Amino acid sequence: MLRGLDISAIKPHENIEFDSAFRCFLLYIAMKNHPVTLSNEQFTQRILSLETQLSEQKSVLDDKDKALLKKDAQLNNKDVQLTKKTDKIATLEEYIRYMTQQRFGASSEKWSPDQLGLFDEAELLSDEDNVEESTTPVFVNIDGTN
Repeated sequence: MLRGLDISAIKPHENIEFDSAFRCFLLYIAMKNHPVTLSNEQFTQRILSLETQLSEQKSVLDDKDKALLKKDAQLNNKDVQLTKKTDKIATLEEYIRYMTQQRFGASSEKWSPDQLGLFDEAELLSDEDNVEESTTPVFVNIDGTN
């Protein structure tokens, strides 16, 4: 506070940066409305103080910008990793579908009706036995004796 004038009340909005000339203008308006006499030395010190505050705020802002850029780079890296893993998962799921089809799906070999008879061996053998029984000659003696 300079001789009843509260200069600290002159603060920029958070989203607006004031340069030192604009701050000097605000100081001039404040002094005009409050007739306070400042010496050149006090006025110069106040301007230097405001410029120092401004440079500190710019430094803090630059540090935050650097941190933000670093976080953006990390986020982009994570996005790339996530995309690679998603692609890998999709590839593995497709491979699982393929292997399941190979193991449990319909066979690729097609059967013809002629091939089905190859596995009826037991039926064919039992049919041959029936044919042999029916074609076995029976000898009958003409004279009536067995």
